Amino acid sequence: MRAHWFLLIAIATTRVLADEPTNSTDTSVASAPAPSSSQEPSPNRTQHILVVPRGEYASIDVKSTQDIIDKLRGTVGNENDALINQIEQNSGNYSPPVFFALTNVLYDKGDLYDAIFWFNAGRLRADYDAMRCTDISARSAVGVLVMTIPVGLRKAQFNDVGKLRDITAKLIKWDEATPYNYDCRWIALHGLQFSMASLSNAQATGGALTVPRNEWDALAQQNRDVYQKSLDQALATRAQFANSAVSTISIAAPDSPESSSTGAVSSALKIVPQTSIDVSKLGIDLYVMKLTFSPDGRYLAIVAETSLSDGMIIIWDVVNNREQARIRDPKISVFANSFASEVAWSPDGKTISLGASERPNPRNMQDPLTLKFWDPMTGKIVKEIPNIKIGMGSRLSLDGTKFLCYAGTWAHPAIRIYDTGMWSYQDFPCEDIHANLMGALLWTPEGKILVVNECKTNPIAPAPGIKQGDILARSIDPTEKNEPVTVMLEPSIPTVPPSKFFRPNFMACYWSVDFAGHKIALGSNKIKVIDSNTLRVLYSYPPSGNEMSSLGGVKFSADGKFLFVMDLAGRPGNSLILDGQTGRVVGSFSGGGAGLDISKNGLTLVVGQRQKIQLYSLNEM
Repeated sequence: MRAHWFLLIAIATTRVLADEPTNSTDTSVASAPAPSSSQEPSPNRTQHILVVPRGEYASIDVKSTQDIIDKLRGTVGNENDALINQIEQNSGNYSPPVFFALTNVLYDKGDLYDAIFWFNAGRLRADYDAMRCTDISARSAVGVLVMTIPVGLRKAQFNDVGKLRDITAKLIKWDEATPYNYDCRWIALHGLQFSMASLSNAQATGGALTVPRNEWDALAQQNRDVYQKSLDQALATRAQFANSAVSTISIAAPDSPESSSTGAVSSALKIVPQTSIDVSKLGIDLYVMKLTFSPDGRYLAIVAETSLSDGMIIIWDVVNNREQARIRDPKISVFANSFASEVAWSPDGKTISLGASERPNPRNMQDPLTLKFWDPMTGKIVKEIPNIKIGMGSRLSLDGTKFLCYAGTWAHPAIRIYDTGMWSYQDFPCEDIHANLMGALLWTPEGKILVVNECKTNPIAPAPGIKQGDILARSIDPTEKNEPVTVMLEPSIPTVPPSKFFRPNFMACYWSVDFAGHKIALGSNKIKVIDSNTLRVLYSYPPSGNEMSSLGGVKFSADGKFLFVMDLAGRPGNSLILDGQTGRVVGSFSGGGAGLDISKNGLTLVVGQRQKIQLYSLNEM
C-alpha cells in the first residue's frame, strides 16, 4: 500500500480517518490511541483529537488540494486523463503536493519520463515553499512528500543520466516561466509552530508565516541554483562509486599538517553491504521511524508504525537475522515521530525505553504520562514511573545510573534527572528555553547535560543581548558545583512586519555525540559541530552558509573520525560522510530517510528507509 500525502498535525503522521464526522472543512485531525469502554487504552483503536487552525493558519485552504489528490489516487484507468491534462497545462495553479500525486499516477501508467519530470517539479517547488516559510520545522514536509514516491521511480531517474539532465534543463525553464498561482503557506501546516499553537489553544503570535515578498524572487533563483548543484553532486558521487559494490573512503589525518598539505592518507574506511531487512514482511503497511543498536551491537531496536499510527518497537537479532521480540504501546506512535525521543538501552542491554507512555485518560491532554521500561528480549514491561508531564527526550547516562528527560509543563518546562537505583529525581527549571520536539537534550562526554533550543524570553537575565527566538546551547552540571553555561548558537531573524517576535534560523532536530573527541553534532537545515566542553562551534556544514533542505540524521563513527549525514529523502549521493574533524565531504553512502545508527564497537552501520533496512560493515584500513 503506497503512502499518501497528508498534513502533518502535531507529532502524529497518520492520514485522517472518517469515522468521526466534523462540521468544519478546515479542522485537522490527528490520531492517538483511544480508550476502550473500560477507559483502558487499546493499541488497536484510534482516537481523534480535533486540531483547529487559528489566526493566519485558519485562512489556508487545503481542501481543494486534498480533493484533487484524492481523485488522482483513485485513478484505475483513463477516467482522470482530463484532470491530468488540466494540471499539466495549468501547472502554475497547483501546489507541490498535487505534483507528487500526479507523479504516482503517471508512473503507474508507465509514463516514466513524465513521472520523473513532475516528481522533480514537485520537489523543486516544495523546496522553494519551504525556503519561503518562516517555520524551519515545516521543511520536514518535503521529505514526507518524497517518501510517497516509489523507490523504483526515484532510482530509475538515474538510469539514463543524459535524459535526467535534459529533464532538469526543461524543469529549470519551466520553473522560471510558470507562475506561482497557489497558496505557498500550505507547508506552514506541517510545522511545529502550527501544531503547538493549535493544540495549546493559543493564538499564533509569531509574526508572518512567510518571509517578505521582496525576497521571493531571489529565493526562487537560489533554489534553482541549489537544485542544479545538488544534482551535479549526486551524479558525480554516483559515478565515483558506480563500479564498486564497496565504498572506500580515504582522508588525510585531520590533526597532521603534513598530511593535509601533501594529501597523504592516514586512514581509510571500507563500507561493505551486509544483510538487509525487508520491513514489509514484518507487518502490513509498516514504516520504519528510528533505529538504535543495543550496547553490544547484537540487537537492533526498530521503532515503526503503520499508517493508522499503531506504533511498536521490533527487537531484531542482527546475528541470526530474525525478530526477537515486539513491543506494543499506545504512545509509541507519538514518540516515534518526535525528534526529542530516542530509544534508550540500558548499558547491560536488559531494559529499553522510548520515554513517556500512556495517560490515565488518553482524551485529557493535561493528564500526566508514565515512563515505561521493557525487557527487549520478551517485550514485557519491567518498570513504570508515573506522573510525568512531558516525558520526551529519554536519555540514559553512559553508566546507566541516571535517566534524563523533559518534565514540568509546556508553559513551565524543566529537565528531570532520575536516579535509576531509587528512582528519586531532581528537576532543573528551564523557563527561558523551550522544551519541545525540535531541540536537543543529551548527556555530554563530561557528564553534563546539554539542552539546545529556542529562547523563550526577551531577553534572558544571565545573558543580555540574547533575544526571543535565538537558538541557545546550555550546559548544566547535574552536581550543581558549577553554574550553567549558556551560549547563542544561531541568532533569530526578525519577523515581517517588524514586531517584538523573532523566528529561529536553526533547530537541533538531530544530534550525535563523539565521546572520545568531545564533540557534538547538531543539525536541521544545517549542521553545527561544537566542542562539548566550551560549546564553541568547531565547524558548520554546508560551510558556505547555504542550507540543507532534507537532513534526516547525523551520526559520528565510534572513533569520531567520520560524521555520517543522512538525507531525509534517501536521494542517491545526498547521504554524505564528512571528515569528523574538519567537516570536509569525503564520501557518501546509499539509502536513508528513516533511521541511522552505528554500533558502539564501530563495526556496523545501519541505514533505514521506510520499508527497508540496510546493514553495512565498517572496516578501517
